[in-house]
Amino acid sequence: MIAKDPSKGLKEAAPAAGPPLILNRQSEAEEAAESSDDWLLTYCDTVTLLITFFVLLIMQASFTEPEQGEGMLDGLLGIMPAQEGVVGDAGRIAENPEVALEIAEQAERPAADSEAQPAEATTPKPPITEPPITEPVIAEEVWAEIARLKREIEAQELSADAELAQEQQRLFAGIASEIEDVGLSDLVTPTMTAEGVSLRVSNQVLFPTAEAALSPTGEEVVRSLLPILAGKPFDIEVEGHTDSVPIATYDFPSNWHLSAIRAISVLQVLEAAGIDATRLHAVGYGETRPIEANDTADGRAANRRVEILLKY
Repeated sequence: MIAKDPSKGLKEAAPAAGPPLILNRQSEAEEAAESSDDWLLTYCDTVTLLITFFVLLIMQASFTEPEQGEGMLDGLLGIMPAQEGVVGDAGRIAENPEVALEIAEQAERPAADSEAQPAEATTPKPPITEPPITEPVIAEEVWAEIARLKREIEAQELSADAELAQEQQRLFAGIASEIEDVGLSDLVTPTMTAEGVSLRVSNQVLFPTAEAALSPTGEEVVRSLLPILAGKPFDIEVEGHTDSVPIATYDFPSNWHLSAIRAISVLQVLEAAGIDATRLHAVGYGETRPIEANDTADGRAANRRVEILLKY
């Protein structure tokens, strides 16, 4: 019977437990090796981001206008997907260098567009020309009709003016004849004016010197004209006139006062005789409307007058 050695038994049992121990040491070494390579990925991403960052800085520094750099950054951000982070983009650049070139080209496009816009803005635009205004084409028949109507209107106006002139001439002739009939041809002078027929009476007949009240002879002359004036359907304007010799009395501070008061004196006689007051007007012109020069006695005498105007 063979006795068993306890120590030998232990030695023989050791080989049976050996292989599991060797496998465990290999797996631990692989895990240690794998864990020791993890930093390389982070290092590569960091270096790639730094390179990209400096490339972007250099590209942005090459633009002269700040807006161009902003456009480049906006273009760069526009091509980056929103769901991907910066680290993911850096990984794509590291895996494929052509991606970096694509990013740079797309980033330069907004800058090129922004440079082209001022050129378009400064390009002079051709002036806007309006189409020429042309007169409407009118047939010759229409022009002929217009000319015919124009001639008819002018002929009618001439005819009306001629009839009016004839009527005024008949009126003047009738008044002159009536003045002659009443024996006032030497004292009253009828004249035709643009406003009507004027009966001119000298102040020497109507008023004493520097007075505004009618003399008895002057009042008789005015009353003699009543049939002529009352029988005409015209307004009657009595105008007073003086010469250029100044007057400055208590009753008449100026020739304006004297001429106006003399015209009123004649008008009061006409109104008292029954002529409608709404037809009567009195005006004082002073020395402003002379009919003769005031440098002679005869001229001043002619300018001192009263005119009774029958207004058409």
